[in-house]
Amino acid sequence: MVKTESGKEGKKEGRITVDISGEILKQAIALRHAREDKEGVVIGISEVVRDAVSAMYKREIGKEAVEQ
Repeated sequence: MVKTESGKEGKKEGRITVDISGEILKQAIALRHAREDKEGVVIGISEVVRDAVSAMYKREIGKEAVEQ
């Protein structure tokens, strides 16, 4: 995961680029099916991928905190 700062003035947020491998996508799809079965609603794959990326980002932040 790479965090880059935005070059545009006035924009406070940076951009995060994440390399998602095929295995991550397979896990995201499996998670989507499990959530659909459990909750009984259709969940978009983009929501599942967003949740996976969010969890990955939180893990990276945790690693940085432990290293410091």
